Amino acid sequence: MNVHFKHFRLLDPYTGKDECGNLYVENGKIVARPSAKVDRIIDGKGKILAPALVDAHCHLRDPGQTWKEDIESGTRAAAAGGYAAVMAMPNTDPVCDSARVVRYILDKAQNCGSCAVLPVGAVTLDEAGEDLAPYEAMKEAGAVALTDDGHVIATAAILEKSLKAAAQAGLIVIDHPEERSLSCGASMHEGEISGRLGVRGMPASAESVIVARDLLIAEDLQLPIHLCHLSCAQSVSLLREARARGVRVTADTCPHYFALTDEAVLAYGANAKMYPPLRPEKDRQSILEALLDGTIEMIATDHAPHAAEEKSGPLAQAKNGIIGLQTAFSLSYEFLCKKRGMSILKLLSLLSANVSTAFHLNRRGLQPGAAADLVIFDPEREWVFQQTEIFSRSTNSPFIGRKMLGKVCMTLWNGEITYEEKVK
Repeated sequence: MNVHFKHFRLLDPYTGKDECGNLYVENGKIVARPSAKVDRIIDGKGKILAPALVDAHCHLRDPGQTWKEDIESGTRAAAAGGYAAVMAMPNTDPVCDSARVVRYILDKAQNCGSCAVLPVGAVTLDEAGEDLAPYEAMKEAGAVALTDDGHVIATAAILEKSLKAAAQAGLIVIDHPEERSLSCGASMHEGEISGRLGVRGMPASAESVIVARDLLIAEDLQLPIHLCHLSCAQSVSLLREARARGVRVTADTCPHYFALTDEAVLAYGANAKMYPPLRPEKDRQSILEALLDGTIEMIATDHAPHAAEEKSGPLAQAKNGIIGLQTAFSLSYEFLCKKRGMSILKLLSLLSANVSTAFHLNRRGLQPGAAADLVIFDPEREWVFQQTEIFSRSTNSPFIGRKMLGKVCMTLWNGEITYEEKVK
């Protein structure tokens, strides 16, 4: 499809561009000037055209748990949230710990996906925390990073081995910081709310002691590491200090950690239960400050779909996680741009360009010759996140019914429209 975008505010976090103008797409690529018949002209007065978002952390549950989500439904949700690429976690069934599973994911995404799926391979076979998975073979098949997400990398020795082997394969290790001896059996943050509810809580130190371990080992080896879904002030302090020492570390957080506190469990029950858990207000503020000053340079969704029955019943028995692909941009825009003054260009860096840089994804933004992976936002549009408009197979979200600010209007992947808002 050949498309002419007119009168848009063009924002490109890959190059720093912020200007009003036109953009042309031909045969799936961005071109400097149109040279062929235009199939569609889209006028964008008051709207933003930018490179589509890239999610550093989501769960598509495919293979093996497709009653919760599959590649088709998950990528439709991603497209509706403005994403043209998502990094899929390996805690599937079977675990993505081989070239065979990597190829399955890529082949299915090619056949039925609405965005690119970037498989993340397991650090250890079956995520069991013992023998390393075949990194070189997974990289050759198309894996873009490594993690045992859902499980912390089991020991310091395994972490050291994995960082060395990953560096040889040209891959980045992502760790899920959680000291199981402190977190096992927990349903939420350990504090006043957990005490009031009479449930076991997880202290912030369950996250931060692993952050400290990982930073020290990465520093000793002088090798890169990525820390995912950071949630607490202690982790931010450790990360900031490590950066000052020159440790090669990147990190992400998720919208729910700066939009909600542990008090949300009182209102939403298991739909506010995730690992790491929601924290108190001081931690929420610390995460916001870390995004504003660049200590944390990515916002990921940690999209974690679960069937309704898995989120019902007692809090202690409910599964961890919430869906997040369709709400990430709006929540980030509200809490960072509107409430804290972050520029939209910097926000888009957190949601796209910084992910590409950290994981060597070689995306090129709005430059001529780049793939036409694009998103249109209406930054001042108010909308309500309705359950009937969820594209995921699961609806486990505390944000259903919430008024949002900033609306994704259209998403393109390789020049094809994968999501377009229905105008009522």
